[in-house]
Amino acid sequence: MGKAKTQTRAEETRRCTKAMRSFLVAYRGLLEEELRDTDFSLAQLRLLHAVRQKSGVSAAELSRMCEVTPQTAQTLLTRAQREKWIRRAKSATNDRIVTTELTAKGEALLARGEAAAARIGERLWAGMKLSEIRQMNGYMERCLANAKV
Repeated sequence: MGKAKTQTRAEETRRCTKAMRSFLVAYRGLLEEELRDTDFSLAQLRLLHAVRQKSGVSAAELSRMCEVTPQTAQTLLTRAQREKWIRRAKSATNDRIVTTELTAKGEALLARGEAAAARIGERLWAGMKLSEIRQMNGYMERCLANAKV
């Protein structure tokens, strides 16, 4: 009986992991589809979100926050600066560091992206009770805590 229980647990954890992966792929696909008619990409949306999250952030830190290479972050930053979504300046504390902050245009663009994400979230979680969503949040937070061990 112990072996059957272990096998069932292993099967269910694989099934759950696969479902989480599929959920993330579906969410990303829907968001990319929603952004297709705009002048910005999901990567640029993540960059703008990271800049808002931590104003005055350096390019190196942005690349870590967005989980992209420094070269990719630099490409994203160059376009964002050219489009006037962000403002970059030398750090007040260290001349070698260039910091980044959102402009009003960047805030407006980010608001559009966040509205799209909210619509998709409503669609994906439709039919679920608030208590079920809270329960799911608890489960996901526990899984994330396990990942950090």
